[in-house]
Amino acid sequence: MKRPMRWPKGLWGGLLGAVLCAGAVDAQVDYRINGGPIWESYSFDEGLVYEDLSEFSFPVVVDFRFGSRTSLVVSSGFASVNAKAVPETAAEDVSISGILDTEARLTYELLPRTLSLIVSGILPTGITEVATAQSSALGLIASEVLDFSIVRLGSGGGVGVGFVGAVPVGDLALGLGATFNASGEFAPIAAGPDYRPGTEFRIRAGLEGPVARATYLRIAGIYSLRGEDEVDGVSPGDPGGQFSLYGAVEQGVGSSTLGAYSFFSGRSEPSLGQTPVGLNVLPESRTYALGTFLAIPVRRTDVITPRVEYRSNSVVPLSEPGGDFRTLGRGFRLGADYRFGLAGASDLVFHGDYFTGDVGDPVAPGIGELVGVGGYRIGVRLEWRTP
Repeated sequence: MKRPMRWPKGLWGGLLGAVLCAGAVDAQVDYRINGGPIWESYSFDEGLVYEDLSEFSFPVVVDFRFGSRTSLVVSSGFASVNAKAVPETAAEDVSISGILDTEARLTYELLPRTLSLIVSGILPTGITEVATAQSSALGLIASEVLDFSIVRLGSGGGVGVGFVGAVPVGDLALGLGATFNASGEFAPIAAGPDYRPGTEFRIRAGLEGPVARATYLRIAGIYSLRGEDEVDGVSPGDPGGQFSLYGAVEQGVGSSTLGAYSFFSGRSEPSLGQTPVGLNVLPESRTYALGTFLAIPVRRTDVITPRVEYRSNSVVPLSEPGGDFRTLGRGFRLGADYRFGLAGASDLVFHGDYFTGDVGDPVAPGIGELVGVGGYRIGVRLEWRTP
């Protein structure tokens, strides 16, 4: 049974009141709606206990603008995950679907274009409890190489507060931010123990802007520390920290834009984490990616963007704590977006890509032998804006 969070009674009322007051400042309320279906499917060569893994999702994001200083972003959606087990193995087929959590983030500019207050909340509307047998597919679904669009169906909810600011640095802008998030308790496995994620403190820093007449640079870094998780009131250990670094450069080439990017992320210790079908122990890891794209205008309002990315993930096997990093997966993703301009300021974006590479089993001794994997991702997204 899903257990409700216990938060101060005035929290959500205060958030709603802030939004309503902000809306009263200006009768004009602008909003944007982004959403659409995404289908992902992967097939594995012999060597794992699952031969097919797929996810269908339909995320929806609504962005309200109240006057010039306040915005509210609300998101939710639907997701369905299915995994087909290899016949005559101990694994069982996985099938789970449901509504996602509802997330809201309120941003208010305390100092216009300089300092903003952020208040966020997660309503636990998604699925949290799964059958124990379904948790056997978690390692593959949580793969940072396959990079599923939706990695969590539900949680115990949560609240957060923070500040973000920006200051000019020559022609560039330096952004800094810090947020604090607390999560609610829930039972991720049917008839299992209660789980409460540790409180999280996250800091962000970024630098972006033009560095030449037709060149634009983005650099960003995030570091987060989480307090000790609790399982039935007992801590399983220090979850350590998580970090990510990102860099991108875009260069105008005639009417087109050529871009390249890279990122590097990691976990310093094994930690409990949410996946689409429940809770799983995620190993100490390092993930990096390198990609490029070319945005080409094909009509007055349309743009086609072919892209390619290489991604690799290494982990310390759970069976070898303190050991060396081993490759858990790697592969190339090739695809393209087509942005179709609609009437007004709205767009319809079509996306398709193909992935080929190999992955291993994170719980096998020494990761086990890597096996081939191939699959695709297709989707359609409507980006609708008020005229």
